[in-house]
Amino acid sequence: MLAAVLLATLGATLAWGLFGPEPAIVVSPTTTFLTAPCAADGLPDYEAALIASAAPLPSAEENVAAELLLTFWPFDVSPDGLREVCAAVGVPPTPPAGALARPHKDRDANISYGMFVDARQRPWTGTDFPAVEAWFVRHATPLDRVVAATDRPRYWLPHAALVNGRPDPLYRSVNILNGVLDVAQVLHGRAMWHRGAGRYAEAWRDIRAILRLGRSITTGESGPSMFFAVAQASALEQMAARATIEHLVGSPTVPGDVIATIRRDLDALGPPAGPEAAIESGRIQAIDIVIWLARRQPEGRSARVQEIDKLDVGLFGRPVVLETMPWTRAALRTSLDWNVVLAHFNTLGDRYAAACRLPTYRERHAAASLLDTEVLNGPAMPAGTTVSNATGAILFATSRHWRSDRVGTALVRILSDGSTAAFLAKYAESRARFEMTRTAAALAAWRADQPPGTPPYPDRLDALVPKYLAAVPLDPFTDEPLIYERRGDGYLMASTGRDGVYDGGDDVSGRIVRGEWQDQPGRGGYDRTDIVVRIPIPQPVAAPADR
Repeated sequence: MLAAVLLATLGATLAWGLFGPEPAIVVSPTTTFLTAPCAADGLPDYEAALIASAAPLPSAEENVAAELLLTFWPFDVSPDGLREVCAAVGVPPTPPAGALARPHKDRDANISYGMFVDARQRPWTGTDFPAVEAWFVRHATPLDRVVAATDRPRYWLPHAALVNGRPDPLYRSVNILNGVLDVAQVLHGRAMWHRGAGRYAEAWRDIRAILRLGRSITTGESGPSMFFAVAQASALEQMAARATIEHLVGSPTVPGDVIATIRRDLDALGPPAGPEAAIESGRIQAIDIVIWLARRQPEGRSARVQEIDKLDVGLFGRPVVLETMPWTRAALRTSLDWNVVLAHFNTLGDRYAAACRLPTYRERHAAASLLDTEVLNGPAMPAGTTVSNATGAILFATSRHWRSDRVGTALVRILSDGSTAAFLAKYAESRARFEMTRTAAALAAWRADQPPGTPPYPDRLDALVPKYLAAVPLDPFTDEPLIYERRGDGYLMASTGRDGVYDGGDDVSGRIVRGEWQDQPGRGGYDRTDIVVRIPIPQPVAAPADR
């Protein structure tokens, strides 16, 4: 009888530990990371925190996104969320008259996609692309409004899920920001049209708007979209840098007053913002998902596995994590200490933050790469044996901390993308392109100041200091001066790119090999290539194909 009572008591105790109430989640920087504002359940309201971080919210007249929404309606907003987003932005929820489509999607324009692509490759005139020119002439006024709007101080375009009045996890508020890239491409095409007609100041005005637009989306107000914001801003930086260097400051026909304006505007703009805010936003988004799994699922524990399965799908060659970690799937249905789970995310977030604070790019990238590998591969799991399986079964049944630790390890791998090193490289590339653009503009100013019969460019970048530059510009990848050498009537300037090694002047685009322009692009890519500027720019021998 006593044995039966003991067995029953043991069984009840194990069942209580496995399926009984869970410890309360402690609101603290080491668990929930944010501690205010809190929702009705006493846990942080991450949606409200994101909105509060943007306070005071801009008026439509202060908001770049308001003009983009009205001009390229419905821009980046899904139709079912337009009413909520328009209310948040402060514009009417009805389609405005004369809203623009991209040129190749305008049914009345007779512009093919290939034609629109070609119109962005080099300066051109209406003889080359009469339909594209007609489109730009017809829509000059709204496009000028967009350009003017890029000088507004804020960019606020929340996802509908963030402002619909219903609680949602932050990952449902992610905006890929494709509309921003669409607008930049339109302005890029118009800049090439202006440049082809000799309207240099107008061409720079549109290119500057592209740079301003890229800066505006990376201010931190993008919230859970910050990784996408930085990626899109990098694309805009590359677009603007190429157009500025190859078709403005690299050309001897551009007037000196335009060169001076470009230099002044670049100095005022400054380099791209650092990656810290985007990396922190990734931590907050992951912690928010954990809070939802733990406490905000209407179905409770029964829905945890199903929700995680939606995220744990093995994208980009990654394993399906729950298939590689015995006991973890079952542990999700049991009583867990979510403070232990959350500690995993904050420990990892702190380590990534520390990596980003290291003094050089090489150190930052190396530290982030180790963490990425750790996230992607997970801890080494010994092969299952009878003893280890029995030990696992005992720990599973008796230790909430053990179960919680396993779940924390799994969720970190599922919810962390393991791409922070690549993200740091993308940021460094944007920084390098900005510094090279600024230096090319300084070299153009030097060229304009030289008397006839003297070399158009200096032998060393030191000669630009202090009149044209405050200091010799550094390559963000090496923290050493940018590579520079005089060649013929021009120069070669290069950043080593991601590998931190000068590869002889092979540009990442494949268009420049060993420091010289190629009639046909080479392999390009990020493997053993540099970021190269080569002046002068060869003139195209024919108009682009009308595709």
